[in-house]
Amino acid sequence: MIQITTGVAPVGAQQVFMTQHATRWAVVATSVALVVFASCATDSGGDGASSGATGSGGSDGSGTFAVSSGTGGIENPCDPEANCAAELFPAKVVPVALYLLIDRSASMADDGKWTALVTGLTSFLESDDLAGLQVAVEFFPYAPSPCTASQYAVPEVDAAPLTAELAPADPQEKKLIDALNAAMPTGVSTPMFAALTGAYDWAKAVAASGEAKPVVALVTDAAPEGCGGETQSEFVALAAQALKEAGTATYALALPGVSGAELDALASAGGTNKALVLNGGSIVSDMLAALGGLYASQIDCTFDIPKSSMELDTKQVNLCVNTQSEPTAAVQVTTSLDCGAGLEWHYDDIGQPQQLVLCPAACASAQGAASVQIVVGCNAIIK
Repeated sequence: MIQITTGVAPVGAQQVFMTQHATRWAVVATSVALVVFASCATDSGGDGASSGATGSGGSDGSGTFAVSSGTGGIENPCDPEANCAAELFPAKVVPVALYLLIDRSASMADDGKWTALVTGLTSFLESDDLAGLQVAVEFFPYAPSPCTASQYAVPEVDAAPLTAELAPADPQEKKLIDALNAAMPTGVSTPMFAALTGAYDWAKAVAASGEAKPVVALVTDAAPEGCGGETQSEFVALAAQALKEAGTATYALALPGVSGAELDALASAGGTNKALVLNGGSIVSDMLAALGGLYASQIDCTFDIPKSSMELDTKQVNLCVNTQSEPTAAVQVTTSLDCGAGLEWHYDDIGQPQQLVLCPAACASAQGAASVQIVVGCNAIIK
């Protein structure tokens, strides 16, 4: 059996590992590695073919994939008892890019909400927890064409990493705080659908670059509404599509004027379960509770197929995610279009596979895992 282990310190939606340094906290570098365990099966007939499984593909020493129906393996593909002979590989780590999408409609000026929000966001950006996190900011409605989605695909301040310094020594923090102080809640509408569409287009481009993992955080005092009478189900579908296609999580932060329940469906579709209600007197602590778990980097959820002397059967590959006391086998789906909300993965190309890819929802779950393992030689769990 071959196993790749991505060892990563447990980090979840509410876990950030930091060490105090000067006046800020710095994220502790996470050790990530891929470990390959070679099969303990004996060779048969001296020709390099492995007899450790009864699948139709035997090894000819070429290290290539055989696309077949594999019938061998063990009952539990994630059973650590079947592993031996380790070999180490590095895993890719990518930073997180947070797009803050902030409602600046006129209602945000009521009851001191805007002042409290700007003060809270400023303190949030100055917090000790965010060194290394990339942050962008955009406001809506955008004048003079508030319903043009493409305008929101280019944020007012694009994403760049925060440093361990305070503004003005941290140039990105200064840009973000200056933008917050310059913005005014004077918008006459709340074109949330257009704004989210543009934000997700930005996120798609970031994800395609492979340079960062995009996250969108919507801050508003209004229920989802659009320029064309979009329904709640259309907002949900928009967030779900962003999660599925680009792995973009959506946070919904509700200020007085909208209940958390009115934004819960959007947050749930975006992979963050529920909206968070921000109260005027506790915006800083509320935002840190919601977004403080955004750590500066995380494991990439695309894994190269290991180089091996074994011939690998595409239906004898399992991906195990250790999110509980023991690893759980993810379900193999045919393509990314088949990804759902569960623990699932697919090949980049089923005909000529080069990589294994965790589906977006599974990737989000894996970030809190102690390890991610690829196990070869056991019957795959296939949807």
